[in-house]
Amino acid sequence: MKPDFPVSNPEILMQKSQILVMKTDLSGKITYGNDTFLELTGITRHELMGAAHSIIRHPDIPTEVYIDIGESLSALKPWTGILKGKTKKGSFFWFESNAIPLFKNGKVCDHLLVRYKPTPEQIEIAKTLYLKINQKKATLMPVGFSLLFKAIREITIWKKMALATSLFLLPLVLFMYKLFVVHDFVVWGGVFSLAAFATALIASLTLLVRNSLENSAFILYSMANGQFRNKIDLNRNDQLGDFFRGIYSTQVKMNSHMRTIHKKR
Repeated sequence: MKPDFPVSNPEILMQKSQILVMKTDLSGKITYGNDTFLELTGITRHELMGAAHSIIRHPDIPTEVYIDIGESLSALKPWTGILKGKTKKGSFFWFESNAIPLFKNGKVCDHLLVRYKPTPEQIEIAKTLYLKINQKKATLMPVGFSLLFKAIREITIWKKMALATSLFLLPLVLFMYKLFVVHDFVVWGGVFSLAAFATALIASLTLLVRNSLENSAFILYSMANGQFRNKIDLNRNDQLGDFFRGIYSTQVKMNSHMRTIHKKR
């Protein structure tokens, strides 16, 4: 059940040192809130536990925004943006919201929401956008050419590379056809060999990048789930190797940091 808190005009400014942490189950009910969250909002822990995640939702924020958050989390994607919340007494505050799915044994078990102090520039941009959305002068979802460009941008890497390779090979195929017609088989063989080699090289690089990204994503999600002993290839001496070593260093440091915290407890 969501408590019906009032809405008024006084603004509360978040401090840089404040980090609001909240956790919900998959139905959106709050299962955790840190002390900073309780202090800023004035909500008691008894009121918070089991309440809907929208307990601090401000009416100025369009419903479209929360639909976008829900769809992102349902698609196992994080969401970040600037939101306006309300306290128990009705005051409002702006915050940078970061919502992510939490995994356990490979399945989503909870949602974690972490809020930071936004910059004045971020607040002004959010104010303008939300005002336009509420006035039906803008939409959060892309439409028209923006939707088309978004769809193209989100095509998987291997499909983009396949398209690029096809466009690269098309003029070569036409050229090879002309060589075949005039019976210039020596040049035809050379062009065919180069085209085959280029295609194999592009395919190999595409598979390497795709597999590396998928493996890195799995490792990063595992780290977010508290697993810091993931196997990482440290033998490469190229840019991917630097990338993997950066992830490995982060993993080792986080593992050490978490162990230190547990020992202090």
